[in-house]
Formats: sequence, C-alpha cells, structure tokens
Amino acid sequence: MTTADLIDELKRSLGNRADISDERYVRWLNWAIYDVIGYHRKRAYPSRRFHFLEDDILFNSIIVTGTIEAATATTFDLAAGDQEADDYYNDMVIELDDGQIRLISDYVNVDNKATIAEAWDTNPTGISTYSIYRRKYTLTNDVGLDPGTQIFSIQSMEFALTGSEITQKNWKELVGIDLDNSLGDPTSFARRGNNLLFNKAPNTVETLRLFYYRLPTLLYATDLTAECELPNNFEEAVVLGATYRGFDKLLEPDRADEAFDKYNKRIVNTLDAYSIEEYQMVKQVTVRRGEY
Repeated sequence: MTTADLIDELKRSLGNRADISDERYVRWLNWAIYDVIGYHRKRAYPSRRFHFLEDDILFNSIIVTGTIEAATATTFDLAAGDQEADDYYNDMVIELDDGQIRLISDYVNVDNKATIAEAWDTNPTGISTYSIYRRKYTLTNDVGLDPGTQIFSIQSMEFALTGSEITQKNWKELVGIDLDNSLGDPTSFARRGNNLLFNKAPNTVETLRLFYYRLPTLLYATDLTAECELPNNFEEAVVLGATYRGFDKLLEPDRADEAFDKYNKRIVNTLDAYSIEEYQMVKQVTVRRGEY
C-alpha cells in the first residue's frame, strides 16, 4: 500500500475528521511501523528483523594508489584521477614507494594538493608512487548508513568464509586511542559508536564486511506514492496501530483502548504467522543445502 492508501484507511478508522492534517496521519503511521518491529523505547513488541532490510557493505583501509604529479618539502600533488572534494584526504596516511609515511593534514581540491604534517626526508619526484590509507570511518557519513541502522556483525574478509571470530578489542582495553587524529592501534579494528578505526599500519590493507539491519524508510506526506516497506500482511496492523495512536493523542481513551485491543490481536497473529513462514523458509533452505 502507498502512503496515500494508508492515510485513507487511517482516516476512515478515525472517523474522517477534517481537522487532522496528512502530516499528522503520517506521524501516527510511522509510529505504528516502528512499533510493529519493536523499535520504540516504549515498544509493545520485541524487536524483529525482516531479512529484506538486512544488507552488507565491503570497505577497506586503502583508499587509492597513484603517482605523484609534483611535490615540495611539505606538500604533494595527487594524480589527476584522484581529485576529491576539499578536506577529503585529511587525517589519512600516505606511504611512498621509498617507505616514507606521513599524515595528511590538509587537502585542497582546486590544486589537487595535499599538505603533510611533517616534512619529507627526501622530496618525492614525479615518478614516486603512493598508497593512501584510511584509518577511520564514520559509518553514518563515510559509509552512508542511517543513524538508526542496527549493526550486528563486522567481519574481516580473511575470515568471512569460515565464519571465524574477528579480532576486535573492547574500547576500554585500548590505550591512547584518539579518534579525531586516528592515533592508536586496536588489534584489528575497533568500533566506538558510529566510528570504525582500523588497526592496520600503512603498508597493510585490511578489508572488512559490515553486516547491518536498517530500519524501514519513513513515510512522508510530501510523497504519497511511496510504498510501506513492511510486508503486505502487516499493513492492516499498521493502520490499527496508527488508529490506537491517533485516538490516544486525540484524548479519547475508551476508543484508544478498543483500538489497541484490535491492534494487539492483529499484530500478534500476523507476527506468529510470519514467524512460522520464516521458519519454514529457513528449514527448506537448510534441507536443500544438505542435499548437495
């Protein structure tokens, strides 16, 4: 069902009141969507993950390799194909083919020029090759994950196929970690909130696979054609949940209690049916795999 369809159903459930805006209807529908999957602080139901909202991202510590165009004692020009927005390379590490390693303190797009925090021992030439490594990722910005994303596994690609545990130390065990300047070395990588810090020294590439679960996309009154992301059989439950929320916010407790009873019965039955279907699907996949 589209946002418009859900609003129409909700309007009918609440008595087609003319004093309620579409924006308000959408707020109540979004509340119900998040309640169905159990992500309210005062949620009515346990958290539930839908497989179609699960995904993974591959990323690694090395960003780019290239050949220096020109250099001074404290700067270097990147290869033309490596040009990025201002400050993109800030706080990354460059390693030259002669073994020199420096922290990049600033990057300017217009000149494609980076400044290093400490002067070169020997100025690189136009034939010097480089590798630039990233020590820190901010998952919500650099990787593009929504702040509401639930991250439930990060694997080193070295162990991804075997399912072995990755080497991640607790942040309390890490001495001298400075996220702002990417200093300090966890065993392999460390995560603190939305930041992920690589351990790797600049001459070692580490690739990670991050498994995550994102929350359903919110509905908006400005886009009435958007589809609700929950499975179709949950849409009636969403409308009933939004009806309960609406009567509660309209200070009609008796009608809110009645709506909640209907909502509760519907959502419990829907979740039970979905769990059975999900179990059967997993069982079939397991059996099929076992035949080979």
